[in-house]
Amino acid sequence: MSEPSADAGDAEAVPAQQKDLDQQLQPQGQAVGEAGGSPPTEEAVPTEQTEEVVEAPAGDAAAGTPSTGTADGSTGGGSTDDDSTGSGSSDDDTIAEKLAQLETDATAARTKKNQADVALADLENRLTTLRAVQKDAETAATAYTAAYDALAREDTAYGEYLESQEEGLRRQLGEDGVAGVEALVKERSERTKKLDRRTRKAARTLASAESRRDRLKDRVKKRSDALAGWKKLTATVTAQHTELKTRREEIAKARQAGEYALAYWLLGSAAARRKSFGDGPRLIPPKDLEPKLLDAVTALADAQKALTDAETAAATAKADLAAATKARDKHRAESEAQLRESLRTAGTHATTGESNA
Repeated sequence: MSEPSADAGDAEAVPAQQKDLDQQLQPQGQAVGEAGGSPPTEEAVPTEQTEEVVEAPAGDAAAGTPSTGTADGSTGGGSTDDDSTGSGSSDDDTIAEKLAQLETDATAARTKKNQADVALADLENRLTTLRAVQKDAETAATAYTAAYDALAREDTAYGEYLESQEEGLRRQLGEDGVAGVEALVKERSERTKKLDRRTRKAARTLASAESRRDRLKDRVKKRSDALAGWKKLTATVTAQHTELKTRREEIAKARQAGEYALAYWLLGSAAARRKSFGDGPRLIPPKDLEPKLLDAVTALADAQKALTDAETAAATAKADLAAATKARDKHRAESEAQLRESLRTAGTHATTGESNA
């Protein structure tokens, strides 16, 4: 006895499943029929497709679209990484800007710190001084208060003494005697002022002479170097070209790195340097070398002559200052004693004259 085939069982099960599906889909078919269409046939609704629709995941069905989820649970679609990018500026630019800002802030902070250090040092010095005064102030105030009355009496008495003595001496000297004293005092004072002026003038003259001498020393060196450059013109021009080649390499390197601002500055610097060669030994036609050598020799000799004159002037000014300083110091040391002696003699004559009278 043969067993029924699987195909026969499946054939019997299909009409039952189809009937159930037709019942589930009947409202949809009626709606289509009411709209004027024909009800769907079995061929129009394949069993496998209908099963896929019915068994679709609830989440996708609720969304109304097929799920596009990935195995790791993330959703598909465009990447959100674009939100983290800058508006055309690279990380290097951002770091450079931040560094520049930090350097500016650090400079400002250092300036404030230096100012604060200076202010603090001043305050500490004032505190030290005031604390020292505070320590002795009470003792000093007590001692001065106790001595004040006696000191005031002495000061008043001294003032009264000066007034009374002036009146008496004026009577003894007479108008001519007083005028003679004032003349001697004025002579000493004017002599002091004159010597002070002479000393200050000598100091200014020496400073000017030494400044000129130093400038001429620099001039002699430059002209000596220029003459040496003209004498070895091949080596001089070669060295100039080597320097310019180095600058050219720097310019090329900056351009290759996209540092166009730096390259532009280097270009201008190189052009200025090349132009500066025109002030001294440089590339010239061979026929012009001998005249240039002659000019360089003459210029050096002129500078050396001027330096010799300046050194002589500086030496003379130095001697004048020494003499003026010596005369001033001698006058300061001896003039008061001389004035006293002159006044002593004048006072004796005046007193003698008054006594004879």
